[in-house]
Amino acid sequence: MRADRVSTPDAAATQARLAALARASIFTPATPHATASFPEVLSCRYVDKAVSGTTPKFDCTLDNGDRIRVKYGSVEWKGEVAATRLLSAAGFGADDVSTAQRLRCYGCPYWPYQSRQISERLHVEPFFEGRIDYDDYTDFTSVSVERRGQHKELEFGDQEGWGFHELSAIDPSVGGAARDEVDALRLMAVFLNHWDNKPSNQSLLCVDAGCEHPLAMIQDAGSTFGPKKVDLDGWRDTPVWAEATGCLVTMKHLPYDGGTFADVEISEGGRRLLAAKLQKITRSEIRDLLSDARLEPIDEWVAAFDRRVDAIARRAPCPS
Repeated sequence: MRADRVSTPDAAATQARLAALARASIFTPATPHATASFPEVLSCRYVDKAVSGTTPKFDCTLDNGDRIRVKYGSVEWKGEVAATRLLSAAGFGADDVSTAQRLRCYGCPYWPYQSRQISERLHVEPFFEGRIDYDDYTDFTSVSVERRGQHKELEFGDQEGWGFHELSAIDPSVGGAARDEVDALRLMAVFLNHWDNKPSNQSLLCVDAGCEHPLAMIQDAGSTFGPKKVDLDGWRDTPVWAEATGCLVTMKHLPYDGGTFADVEISEGGRRLLAAKLQKITRSEIRDLLSDARLEPIDEWVAAFDRRVDAIARRAPCPS
């Protein structure tokens, strides 16, 4: 690539983003998301837009005008449903993602993500758009449905979200979350094996007047419960801690060599805080949220959850 075509981060945008991150909160006072109750067949109207990532997905609008994102055709939607439910139950920010048994999309081609992807590669988007028939529909079974646009995401030029290596910028002296809360989020990411943690998969959401204290949250939690996506054996057997003693956590053994997650020592306050949050979720609630994500065999998933909680809660205190 020629040097004059290399994109460099905008210094002013970076400074503004990190200033917002410094004031960020970690936990939300909002009530955890309840499982949405959809009709037997949920209908929507296809929204034609550019695609990104590698997971099959598309946007559409419900009859009431709400916009949703639908993931289909891979196990990632199961991980996202379970992870967002668990994040919400523990008090963290999370997307509103539910399961729909059958979704009827008017205007959708049979493979909407792949069709749009091919049209973009061949530069024939107008031809693709001109062939959308909103009188016809395609049915999708067992999909995830994410409600979009409930909160404003802060934008800083072309920079997206934040990386885990930047969480040390959160500063309690300017109203940001305390160190124990930041460590609880780091440890939660390790608990979930949230390995696809590039900045665009985390966000700063405006949740208060004037966006004085944006919410730092994991926004795309599909690549979880692994190290592969939704891998029971891998998730159950991956150690939470990097060593037998001490409280170092790492993601170096996960895909992308840990991504933006830098090795870090978790504070005792952070460990105890997350342990209390996870232990507060009842066994029936855990079973329900894992079942809603269609994780099977359910008894083994619940046992794996308990095992990882115990690794956090039933261990020696972290060194000061």
